[in-house]
Amino acid sequence: MKKISLKNQNFTYPIYIGKNIFSKFLVFSSIFSIQKNRKIILITEKKIFSKYIKKMILNLKNTKLYIVPGGEKIKSFFYYKKILFFLLKNLIRRNSCIIAIGGGSLIDLVGFASSTYLRGISLFIFPTTLLSQVDSSIGGKNSINFSNKKNIIGTFYQPSLVVIDIIFLSSLKSKELSNGLAEIIKYAISFDKIFFHWLEKNIDSIFSLKEKEIFYCIEKCCKIKCRIVSKDEKEKGIRSLLNLGHTYGHAIESLFKGKWNHGESVSLGIVLASYSSFLLKIFSKKEIQRTKEILEKSNLPINFPHKIKIDKFLKIMKYDKKNLEKKNALILPLKIGKVKKFYGISEDIIISSIESINNKIFY
Repeated sequence: MKKISLKNQNFTYPIYIGKNIFSKFLVFSSIFSIQKNRKIILITEKKIFSKYIKKMILNLKNTKLYIVPGGEKIKSFFYYKKILFFLLKNLIRRNSCIIAIGGGSLIDLVGFASSTYLRGISLFIFPTTLLSQVDSSIGGKNSINFSNKKNIIGTFYQPSLVVIDIIFLSSLKSKELSNGLAEIIKYAISFDKIFFHWLEKNIDSIFSLKEKEIFYCIEKCCKIKCRIVSKDEKEKGIRSLLNLGHTYGHAIESLFKGKWNHGESVSLGIVLASYSSFLLKIFSKKEIQRTKEILEKSNLPINFPHKIKIDKFLKIMKYDKKNLEKKNALILPLKIGKVKKFYGISEDIIISSIESINNKIFY
């Protein structure tokens, strides 16, 4: 087991990475609640409860269980209110604790509820998907969707503890592993060309869940994100660079209304961002090709499934959180291993990037 600390001038908390540490930490949390006379609310997904929690729940003291379905649909006011009613019903106070066990959508939802209920109560996170282990469990961004707009309502609220157990990954389907790989590839393109080269050689090992490679991959991504969040918690500067492919990707998610998952949308978003950078005479054809090849190796899309309506796509992009007034904001690759934020990219560049994929013009 390894420990990484996320330190900022306002907070510090540990991130543990290991194998078969899940049950031990649940017992620890239960003992901690008794010592401090704290109530615990354990919120998890239906499939996680059935596979991992059902047998041990009777041993957890002072713990109330709340189960939600998984998936992007739970990031809504409907499930947010259901959690708040459950917290009220169980007389949860500021000295209580919430444990979130699930994927990125559940962590976003529960983090948002934890940050707003009584203006904030302690949160322990146990991410169960590759995507949540390398990205969404770290850094304290919490959100729900509204009016078919991705992550439009949210908070910055840091957990007290993150525990990453690779044992959860054994129950994931290939598509769910690909979902996480999109974010991992994003880290490599954005910040580390050596890591990108390592991924090109080791994608098959990740799909095979080889322990050494999986452990290295998760640790690498966590360290990159911790380094950035420690400098910029609330995305006023360098943290926005973590959003390569996300401006396009969030628009794709909204446009397809849940038919594509986050990783699939970010994958195509990275391709679109690469095309935009190429059209600005920055990113090279060779780097575009390497980017597309590693995404395809990861079973991720690099094309739209059908032609899309560009005017509708552009309208959705206007709601992106990074935009300033009337200026759009795009994170674009300068080269593999380095990205930059651009404001006011011309609509012609964006349209040409989308048309390139619509009309299957490959660079």
